[in-house]
Amino acid sequence: MSKIAKEWSGEDYGSPFFLRLLSRFKPRKTSLKRKISEVLYRLDTQMERLDETLTRLRSRDSELLEKTVKAYITKDVARATIYANEVAELRKMAKIVLASRLALERVKVRLETIVELGDIASVIAPLVPVLKSLKTQLSGIIPEISIELEEITNSMN
Repeated sequence: MSKIAKEWSGEDYGSPFFLRLLSRFKPRKTSLKRKISEVLYRLDTQMERLDETLTRLRSRDSELLEKTVKAYITKDVARATIYANEVAELRKMAKIVLASRLALERVKVRLETIVELGDIASVIAPLVPVLKSLKTQLSGIIPEISIELEEITNSMN
């Protein structure tokens, strides 16, 4: 059984009896498949949080857009400009959140493919830079998700 296959399944039947007996007394290494399953669960949680954030941003966007229109109708240009600028900022944040959500979904699909195929080493390497870049993008907007992505990245290394 190859080293990757042993790490994947968490089994080590080829070792001598004494080493297997000693391994019972020390903490077990979790299998790679189990680690990926845990990462998938955590990614789902973060994607749900991004969805909630996106919903709140869109709701606030529509409220402010309505206020902008009302201000323009009443010829209150200064107030309309303030609202319009805020709408623009909200849309920028929503765009970043949506792009991050889609990137997390791409990572999730890749990890699900890894679980199905079991081919790990060549497929998992490109995911870490994606998660790191998402972490830096989200650090200013939603720090909690950024921290969680840092932990996910660390668990994948």
